[in-house]
Amino acid sequence: MRQVNKSVLTTESSVDTRRRRAKMAVALRKEKRSQLLKSRRSARTQSQASSSSVGSHHAVEKSFQEIQRIDTHLAN
Repeated sequence: MRQVNKSVLTTESSVDTRRRRAKMAVALRKEKRSQLLKSRRSARTQSQASSSSVGSHHAVEKSFQEIQRIDTHLAN
């Protein structure tokens, strides 16, 4: 049998292991970043939806007041 230098095998596997850990760290950071952005986007769209519904309520109320004012002018 041929004698294998264990230090070479250990070095190669440790390099591969380090690269694998680095790739996993990058993948985890990307995933965490995308989740953070997704949560920010959903929070932003929810706040815009609630503010637009409040704004539309005020617009309807203002229109109703204008209609009442016009009716009052017509009655006079």
